[in-house]
Amino acid sequence: MAGIFGIDEDKFLPIYRSSRNPYDRGDFTGDTYWAEFARRAGVTIHANQVESLRRLDREMWSNVNEEMTEWLASIHSRGIKTAILSNMQTDMAAHVRKNFAWLRHFDHQIFIRGIVFESVERLRKDLQALGFPILPGSSADGNSHADR
Repeated sequence: MAGIFGIDEDKFLPIYRSSRNPYDRGDFTGDTYWAEFARRAGVTIHANQVESLRRLDREMWSNVNEEMTEWLASIHSRGIKTAILSNMQTDMAAHVRKNFAWLRHFDHQIFIRGIVFESVERLRKDLQALGFPILPGSSADGNSHADR
C-alpha cells in the first residue's frame, strides 16, 4: 500500500495507525479515507489508485481461519443459534457478504459500523431474536445513534 503512495513504510504506518479508527468507525467512505490519507502523506493519488487501495485493504483483512469456519458450520448444523456482531467498515462488510460462504452459518448478522442499521427497531429485533434483553441506555433502546 505504501508503494501506491510512493512513500516508505516508516511514513505510511504512522498515518495508517492514526487514521484507521475513524475509517473503521464509519466516519469516512473508502474513497474519502484514502483521499485524506494521501493528503496527510503529501501526495496526489488518482481514482484507480484509490480503488487499488480499497481492494488491497479488503484482501489484507480477508484471511479465513478454516478451523473456525468448520466449527461454525458444525455447531450451526446441530441447531445452535449463531450470530455475528461486527464493527467492520463498509467496504469490508460488503466484501464479506458477497464473498464468504461461511456467513450463511450465522442466523443473525449484525454489522454495527460497516453497514448502518436499517433502524433501531431492526437492531432491537435482531438482539431479541438472540434472547438478549434490551436494557435502558443500550444502543438498541432507541436513545442512541445506532440507526444513524
